[in-house]
Amino acid sequence: MRNNNWFMWILILGFGWSAAGIMASVLVTQLGFPYTWVSPLTLGMIGVVLFLVYRGYAIQGWLLAGCLGFIVIAAMAFARALTEPEPAIPELYRETFESADLSTSLWGYDLPIYSDESMWDYTIEYSQSRREYLIAPGYDRRTLVTIEFPPLETPGGQWAFVAGSLHMRGAVNATVEAQPGDNWLGINEIHFVAEEAERTARPELSVLIPLPMGETYTPITTNASLTVVYPQADGTAAETTLRRDLTLRIIGDDYYLYYDRYTRWERSHSVIELPLAAVLVAGVGLASAGAGYLLRQGAHKAYTSGGLMVVVRRLSGTQKLGVEVLPLEQFRDRTSAEQGVFVGRVNAQSPAGRAGLRTGDVLIELDGKPINNPGAVKRMAKGYQKGQTVPAVVLRGNARVELRIRF
Repeated sequence: MRNNNWFMWILILGFGWSAAGIMASVLVTQLGFPYTWVSPLTLGMIGVVLFLVYRGYAIQGWLLAGCLGFIVIAAMAFARALTEPEPAIPELYRETFESADLSTSLWGYDLPIYSDESMWDYTIEYSQSRREYLIAPGYDRRTLVTIEFPPLETPGGQWAFVAGSLHMRGAVNATVEAQPGDNWLGINEIHFVAEEAERTARPELSVLIPLPMGETYTPITTNASLTVVYPQADGTAAETTLRRDLTLRIIGDDYYLYYDRYTRWERSHSVIELPLAAVLVAGVGLASAGAGYLLRQGAHKAYTSGGLMVVVRRLSGTQKLGVEVLPLEQFRDRTSAEQGVFVGRVNAQSPAGRAGLRTGDVLIELDGKPINNPGAVKRMAKGYQKGQTVPAVVLRGNARVELRIRF
């Protein structure tokens, strides 16, 4: 590490931090971890990378670290999904969360549109089965609500607004009349076009209602009425009054707290659902098989073969010879040689690599001189000139191999 130029470490740390941060964000998002885990995961991955680079692990060591990391992350995700308790959420909130597309809806319910009049605009669609709806107060305690009524079959699907009102009892006790200017196409603004084809008309009423600030679980029982006029096939106009009964519940800060709890649980719980669970199980199986193979190959030990660190050190001008030599005493369990130096990382494009020197060799002679310590190799290598060829003798297993190294 000391032999690397400072700008190489800046590049490693800079690009490594960005890549690790992106990977950590993806893991947190897809596996349901808390968002506060992004920084610890990033630091953990950076720490592993620095350790691998510092110790000079070959590509096999990097692959082993990747396999083990995938297994650990997947195990953490499964453990969290199986142990994370489902939060207690009011039933109406839960129904809203479950029916909403959480990937596109910001708060989990039909996202209101912020209008120029500083109030929320809600559209309550017509449904035969649903009667209860959540609603939030506007900034000035007024909320613009559009209520859809049962559809009508009219020539050309034409209709015009005549009058409408909301009669509310409960958390709000008031009767609010709809203003013609707030509704689309009043009776004085429309000219029916003669058309015989029957089409579905969807009358709706927009009305500004007062709502108290803050959450309340007291329901607002609402009776909505809408009087419309529409053409008939014979050219005359008919008038009818549509009615709809529904219940409104005002939401406040507790809604967003429950939504946050629900989404965190939903994200973590999704890990044990298909297809993500199948992908993780298959990935863990492959990673386990790969890790077992790499462990048998000795990938957990440093200096097993030429790797990334050799390239970094070569670029920084560490050794003209292009080989990492280490004291033989550290590797008595791997060789029976009595003297020499152990060959660690070898740069394939260096003089030693082109001569055929391999990781695991024991260099016992260089240029006809016996070698007993790494310092001697470094001192001798510095004195050779470009184009010069020197003999070398290595012990490979139990065989004596003679090489010629051209600088």
